[in-house]
This record gives sequence, C-alpha cells and structure tokens, in this order.
Amino acid sequence: MKNLAKETIHSLSELDGFTKSLVPILKPGTICLFYAEMGAGKTTFVKSFMSHLGVMDSSSPTYTLVNEYGSSPPVYHIDLYRLESEAAIDSLDLEYYFSQSQYLFFIEWAEKLIDIKFPHIAISITQQDSNRIIDVSLR
Repeated sequence: MKNLAKETIHSLSELDGFTKSLVPILKPGTICLFYAEMGAGKTTFVKSFMSHLGVMDSSSPTYTLVNEYGSSPPVYHIDLYRLESEAAIDSLDLEYYFSQSQYLFFIEWAEKLIDIKFPHIAISITQQDSNRIIDVSLR
C-alpha cells in the first residue's frame, strides 16, 4: 500500500481543490474504490472530480447502478449499495467494465467486493464533525 494523498476537508471549495489535484494522478484504466459510511460524501467527491473533467450533471448511480460519462477520459461511476449478494455483484460483470481500459472507474460501496484481485486506488472518507478526512492510497 502506498499513500498518495491525505487531506482534511472543511468545505466544498476545499474538496474541489483536492479533487483537482488528483486529476493528473487518476488516469484511464485506474480503478478507484470508495470506502465510507452513508452520507460521508462519496458521490459528492465524484461530482467534484467530474466537474474538473467538464461534466456538470453527474449524479449518483444508486438506482441505475452504473453511470457512464463521455468525458476525457470517459468515466464509469458504479454504485454497489443496492446489490445484496456476491451473485448480484457478479451479475454486474465488473470484469467487462474493467476491460475498457480507456475508462476511469469510480466504485462506491467497495466494501461489498469480497475478493479484490486487481490493483486499485482506495479512497477512504471519514466524517469528523462537519469535516471529512480523505485518504487516497494505491493498493
């Protein structure tokens, strides 16, 4: 595990600055797994990052499971929250998505992935009062 960044975020403008600093790091083919409690800011993080790629209308894929954005690089934003079993996650066919190496991947609720065998960037968001501590590491 290699720590890439760690920041305490006090406001949305600080989050925007932080996500902007990650744009050069998160290249096509990068798989980003989000670890955080409900309401900690996973989707807000993705929305902020997407704004730096010129996408202003990104949204949570909680009900669609997968949102695709034609940004540069293109992005798949995947939300595993509603998937109750390993079989349901398998039916999503993440291997197919990951074979699209020109894409950047954001996966919310990564805790549901039982056996992670691929290199990825883990993004942990921890709430501390009204602040968020964001830890980004290569695994």
